[in-house]
Amino acid sequence: MGRNWRGVALTVFITGSPRGGTTCLARVVNSLGVPVLHTPDLQTTLEWVGLGDMLRSDNWSVAVEIIRNEAPKGEYCIKSPGILGHLAGHLSEFGNPKILYVLRDPMAIHHSIIRHTSRVDPDALRLIMEEQDRAIHLLPTLACPFMVVSYERLVTRTELAVREIAEFLHVDFTAAAISEVVIGDRRYIKEN
Repeated sequence: MGRNWRGVALTVFITGSPRGGTTCLARVVNSLGVPVLHTPDLQTTLEWVGLGDMLRSDNWSVAVEIIRNEAPKGEYCIKSPGILGHLAGHLSEFGNPKILYVLRDPMAIHHSIIRHTSRVDPDALRLIMEEQDRAIHLLPTLACPFMVVSYERLVTRTELAVREIAEFLHVDFTAAAISEVVIGDRRYIKEN
């Protein structure tokens, strides 16, 4: 698998709505050679328990120290739905920051939440759409490159979407690497 970096430290933030496809995208990024920092017992969701909370609560010094200890080479990814609004003003603390924002059909997110929680919240759909609207307006104001990744496109045109993500991250990749990502993530996608 092509994992050659162009000599620059890289911090990738994956964010979006909860149940919006951030885990799927984190699996893709991880397969492309960018390690996703996560708690060892949470390999299915690729989340670092507590790290997202620290970043969201603006406890940046502790979060940055944990990240530096866990990713000494400076090449890593942090997946944390809902973190986007807390990144402004702190991106300079991370090496070569880039943001991947997953945009998914709000109805699909709503249905996924209902399937996984068995609860129906009458305001959920409105809140999801408002959060996505805020994110789309906030992204261009942040001082780093960003890419909006359509979850629906990722699952229907996986190879093309993965190739575009790899190019955005400046990751050297091969057709074999893309193939591995496509095959592995289609199994995950079918489960969710």
